[in-house]
Amino acid sequence: MHAKRRRQWPDQCRPALKLLADKAALLDCTPERWRAPFTLLHPQQNTHQPHGIDEGYPEIPNWWWETLRAEGVVLKPQRGHAGRGVIRFRWSGSALEQQALFRRLPADAPHAADAEPPTPAQLLAHWHRLCRSDEPALAASYLCHSTDLPATDPAVVVRVITSRPSPEGPVAVRQAWLEVPLCDGAVAFISADGVSLPNPGEPLTAAQQDALMRWTQQLQSGAPLCVRACLDAAKDMHQRLPPIDQVAWDWIPASPEPLLLEGNGGFGLLVPQLFAQLNTPALQL
Repeated sequence: MHAKRRRQWPDQCRPALKLLADKAALLDCTPERWRAPFTLLHPQQNTHQPHGIDEGYPEIPNWWWETLRAEGVVLKPQRGHAGRGVIRFRWSGSALEQQALFRRLPADAPHAADAEPPTPAQLLAHWHRLCRSDEPALAASYLCHSTDLPATDPAVVVRVITSRPSPEGPVAVRQAWLEVPLCDGAVAFISADGVSLPNPGEPLTAAQQDALMRWTQQLQSGAPLCVRACLDAAKDMHQRLPPIDQVAWDWIPASPEPLLLEGNGGFGLLVPQLFAQLNTPALQL
């Protein structure tokens, strides 16, 4: 469906799609106030990369050790999608904790056995073992959302879909919602005005239902500034790109400024269609 729609934009979307596919390149052109510290890790790096490091380069980002011992460092594929390989690592006491943020790690997933916190190159090698790959990875600080919102683990993500009717047309927010982790692995999709999509599968537990109610009630009383700021920042970022019709942006609603996770030119359409259906007036028979 994306490809069919973009036939009206002959070749003009390609530069933007190429930029969006490279997570590190996109962050490079993001204003500093909207991005967390990050670095690109290569498994074998024989040539200098602008923001890359490896064992061939002794410098380690000045944020690395403190972040690894605090909220943690997240590694994800430089060119990934659908939450593949997004893993949070945190050094706690004398061990490395690991947490898959969008999928479960298998029961037999290997654990790091080192007695010291890992360097970026060591953590990349361990991430390769977990993901069974040898691709470059983006390493960035784990991001927490604003305390103006209820606490969750992991953090809440605000997805904003921006659209542009023509290469020279104005950018607008088409849709926005929050992806809210409930307890025990459940995730709720809640619009900025507090409308929640039905949860398929097993009924929510009492604890999950209570958490969902807290979120919907808070948003129904008015989206906090940290959420509204994600919408404004998404429009600004779309305007910075080469021409493209639609982008789905993932933001952490942090304070004092939202922080960008990534942008996607090809994104799933089920959730946007469901929200659009909920906003369609009932048919009059």
